[in-house]
Amino acid sequence: MTVVDASAIMELLVDRGKGKAVESRIRGHRIYAPHLLNIEVLSVLRGLLQKKEITLAEAETARNDFSSLLIELRAHTPLLKRTWELRHNYSAYDAAYIATAEVLETRVLTTDARMSRGTGARCPIELVS
Repeated sequence: MTVVDASAIMELLVDRGKGKAVESRIRGHRIYAPHLLNIEVLSVLRGLLQKKEITLAEAETARNDFSSLLIELRAHTPLLKRTWELRHNYSAYDAAYIATAEVLETRVLTTDARMSRGTGARCPIELVS
């Protein structure tokens, strides 16, 4: 069981050099994330498209590939208190992934070095670098 954040999912969808490493670390695991993952993925795709780092066709392919991933999305509303408690060391987005992993008693997989350096999480944060 693993909680994946948007940075790890984006590597699967638009490989920037870490996609295979992410894939190998989640292979055979049940994958979880808070519902906000949907919006974060679309936001990142939009940004890449606006910066012309990907084409519209690539963005559409990534969006379609995302919808086919087997990720169990969890409500983040029950985790708002814990998410707020983590505010000094993590963004609200990162804290939602951490709170989800804490409840599930598992790790967070990320490619975000800043997130991996934070303190106060009660779960492992595994950086794919």
